[in-house]
Amino acid sequence: MASVMMVNEMLKHGFEPGKGLGIFLQGRAYPMYPRKSFSTFGLGYKPTIEDKMKAKKHKRKVWSLTKPIPPINKSFIKTYIEDSPELPLPKPVLAANKELINCFQFIGPNVQLNNWEATPIPIKNESW
Repeated sequence: MASVMMVNEMLKHGFEPGKGLGIFLQGRAYPMYPRKSFSTFGLGYKPTIEDKMKAKKHKRKVWSLTKPIPPINKSFIKTYIEDSPELPLPKPVLAANKELINCFQFIGPNVQLNNWEATPIPIKNESW
């Protein structure tokens, strides 16, 4: 789709197939293709035997693949604690705060509390 749009724009602005892209249709009529390089030395460079041996040693040492990285859900595993009547606190903490722990009562959701009263905070109209 994008190539069709590009061709339409070029034809709209005066491109003629087989002619250059210059203002007077000068220049190269066909694209240049770079020479292929099958090694890692770059275009036009002819490596010596020493260069090839050095690159081979370097590739074995440095470019070897590292250990695969595990997925994130395997890296950070959430611990699961079963619901038990005992609290997961150390014994000294339980002994010191036994009275305080007995003051709390665990209740379920959708329970309405009636042992306290909410007082609204006064708001000045200037802050609006």
